[in-house]
Amino acid sequence: METKKVLIAEDEAMIAAMWREAFSLHDCEVVLAKNGLDAIEILGNQSFDLLITDLRMPEKDGYALIKHIEEKRINLPIVVCSGYIEDEALLNQNASVKLLLKKPVDIGKEVQNLIQEINPKPNS
Repeated sequence: METKKVLIAEDEAMIAAMWREAFSLHDCEVVLAKNGLDAIEILGNQSFDLLITDLRMPEKDGYALIKHIEEKRINLPIVVCSGYIEDEALLNQNASVKLLLKKPVDIGKEVQNLIQEINPKPNS
């Protein structure tokens, strides 16, 4: 099984570290971005299997990051994890957004579910 790459766009260092640790336990390569602007720069140089993004961040927020990904037609499933999800319109408005998680979340449990999504089982 090839190593999966995950980009985490999260301005809270403790939460970003928890995501990194949880994905690392599943042998994923994790890259951290402290805001949407950093994530956009990283996406210009690397490809990923999954993006986890907060919505409220300095510089560029998660909304701007999602818009950039859709405008550039980057094929990347997105999970939004934020304490500020007012409604589920993001799922309907942005085809790349696959899941909305409202903070606080059980990161270990969510990572297990996400790993199953990015590592589909072969048909038997």
